[in-house]
Amino acid sequence: MAFYFAYGSNMSNDYFRNVRKMTPISSNPAVLNDYRLVMNLKGPNFVEPSFANICYDNGARVEGVLHEIA
Repeated sequence: MAFYFAYGSNMSNDYFRNVRKMTPISSNPAVLNDYRLVMNLKGPNFVEPSFANICYDNGARVEGVLHEIA
């Protein structure tokens, strides 16, 4: 078993199952302390110009979902 911290679009159960092709054993709200959400990954085109990422930032927090996966 492993844990996957999901943020952004991966927080959607449908997206996680249908796009990522992962079926979680359980999913629960979670917070990742000392990180912040940034949009610093360049996307492929104007439809999706960037992707979310997380980076260390003391005192910040990212809200997400903790998926337990096999």
